[in-house]
Amino acid sequence: MFVSRPTDIFAAIPDVLGDEKAVDALTTTGTSIWWAIVYAVIIGIVGGYLLGSVQVLRDAFYGPVNFIIGIPKSIFIPIFLLAFGINTQTAIYYGAFSGIFYVMINVVGGLDLVEDRHMMVARAYGASWWYRVRDIVLPASTPGVFAGIWYGIKNGLQGVLIFELFISVGGLGSLIKTYTNRLEIDRVFVVVLGIAVISIVLGEIWSAIERRLSRWRPSSTANADTGV
Repeated sequence: MFVSRPTDIFAAIPDVLGDEKAVDALTTTGTSIWWAIVYAVIIGIVGGYLLGSVQVLRDAFYGPVNFIIGIPKSIFIPIFLLAFGINTQTAIYYGAFSGIFYVMINVVGGLDLVEDRHMMVARAYGASWWYRVRDIVLPASTPGVFAGIWYGIKNGLQGVLIFELFISVGGLGSLIKTYTNRLEIDRVFVVVLGIAVISIVLGEIWSAIERRLSRWRPSSTANADTGV
């Protein structure tokens, strides 16, 4: 009753793929995840560079950002419901919120990889602020940026799904609840396995992009050591 046989799960795949509600749920969740990741990455990168470059901002907000990372994000769901209501847009905002701080903290860790001696040499040769940022800061901080983007993708995806599971706003989370209430456990496992496959594929695609863009580094797979 509670755990389907593997054969039943594979047999249910065509039924789920042929279900219009499942297709609509996948479209809704996919769109929400996309926008949640976009918001999390853009805001997180900009905030991370500001936090890591301006000492006053770092002294004021680095501690609170680390504190928020350690808090389960699900406790903020009621606040998002009160602020934005029960709709798919709220799922996007919550997903973005779930990933922003991880992006920021990794970008700050990437900025810590910038060596002072390189900046001193650039200033000694009269390099402008823009050239120092373009030729030293951005390349040196790329491991942290790449790690931050991956955390934004992962936590944005999780945030949207968690919100949909808690609040019935459509999407795959709501579909899982519907199948569970009907005791259609085989279909539940189909959806869960589908989400797992999508997560793995996204991770592999992003790893390939990172290796491609960071092939000039001695170790293209090295990420910033940020402790998250």
